[in-house]
Amino acid sequence: MDIVWTILKVLGGGILVALVAFIAYSLLKEFMFKYVKPNKWILVALLLVFIIAPIPMGVKFKGFTGKFLLPTIDAILILFLADSFGLFAKVNMSEKEKKQLEKEKHDVIKPKAKPNRVKNMNKKN
Repeated sequence: MDIVWTILKVLGGGILVALVAFIAYSLLKEFMFKYVKPNKWILVALLLVFIIAPIPMGVKFKGFTGKFLLPTIDAILILFLADSFGLFAKVNMSEKEKKQLEKEKHDVIKPKAKPNRVKNMNKKN
């Protein structure tokens, strides 16, 4: 029975972290990053710092910081990075924009043939 409670704690913590991260991402996107567009490389650098930096420093987070805060920050940064690369672009489109995108013609513009140019080249020589 002790194993079941441990599994439920881990799953509940993971679901809680995901839920908090998604809510925080949505709020930050709506109120902050609507006006400020962070550079993609800054987001990548921050993500690497938050994921890799604690390992060589030998930092062992016990309690709230290690279990909830750092994974939440990592999840928010991953969501912002995916959004800045345009992975959520089609999800955020309205139905009208999606239909218009599907209807657009993707014509290839080909240059017009100019047969007189070849005739005139032969006359000059």
